[in-house]
Amino acid sequence: MSLNEHLKETADRSLRLKRQHIHLILHQNQLLKEQNQLIRAQNNLLRQQQLQGKRQQLHSTHTQPIQMWRQETGKLALQTSLLVAQLLQKGVGVQ
Repeated sequence: MSLNEHLKETADRSLRLKRQHIHLILHQNQLLKEQNQLIRAQNNLLRQQQLQGKRQQLHSTHTQPIQMWRQETGKLALQTSLLVAQLLQKGVGVQ
């Protein structure tokens, strides 16, 4: 093999390796872009979960006193009904 042939083969191999290297870099870049998209989607989901948790917390903060008031009102109504029934059984007139 002549020196010129050897240099040509070496140059061809070098060019082939450089092209493969560029191809790998482009592929890696594409994978990093996809990974970045997945991370952004995951962050969006986490933000949605946090907002939903805050919304539920605000809702329960607002509705909890109303529910407690309804429970107490229901208990008082039941107690009143029982007292009226007891008075009626005893023959006491309720006006």
